[in-house]
Amino acid sequence: MITVGWDDDAEIIIKVDYEAPVESWAEYNNAIAACYDLARSRAYSVYIIHNPGSVPMPSEPGTLGHLRAATRTMPHNVPLCVMCIENIFARRIVSVVLKLLEQEAYRFRFAASLSDAYQLIHLHQTESTT
Repeated sequence: MITVGWDDDAEIIIKVDYEAPVESWAEYNNAIAACYDLARSRAYSVYIIHNPGSVPMPSEPGTLGHLRAATRTMPHNVPLCVMCIENIFARRIVSVVLKLLEQEAYRFRFAASLSDAYQLIHLHQTESTT
């Protein structure tokens, strides 16, 4: 199961939480669409935290295609997407997808924990205002 929602009262951070089982790539795609709809509903910059932890993704074929589509269609008002992925294999797959993006890869970061994700966002906000 994947849930999407605002993580803060100011509606600046969207958090995508994953719980086993994630049944299909359709579920993932629907969650991404909901996340991006939330982001597009604001005229200001918003940040996304993906928090799958160690939850496995569907074993259906097409992993790279789904991840690539999600990264390429991220709204322009999302300057940074932070991913808390504990599974080393999953991190490597996402890293490969990001390398394929080249110019857009700077908008994505990995974090070891939610605390680290919030720190990365705070740092980005601070750097953006100076």
